Amino acid sequence: MKSVQHFDKKIAHVLVRNFGLEDDWSSVEEMEEVQNVIKKYDVKVIDFPKFYSRERNAIDARGITFELARNSQEFGVLGRQRIKSFMLSAYEAFETTGMLP
Repeated sequence: MKSVQHFDKKIAHVLVRNFGLEDDWSSVEEMEEVQNVIKKYDVKVIDFPKFYSRERNAIDARGITFELARNSQEFGVLGRQRIKSFMLSAYEAFETTGMLP
């Protein structure tokens, strides 16, 4: 909120509800001050999808990109499908901001 207020409308801001970290965002949604800032400064709000911890941890441990993981036989059919679904959901969320070329 400080950043939004400091930069006014000079920099676009996005509130990312990261469902990988928190399942319940109702406490933020109920904060009147946050909602007022979102409206006043036209802050985009996106939902970042939850990602299965098994694949996330394996990707982190290997230090590889999602693209490499999506094509890696190490993850099996189900793992690769989970990675692909996560990537599609994440890209869709980013695109809703209208800030990507």
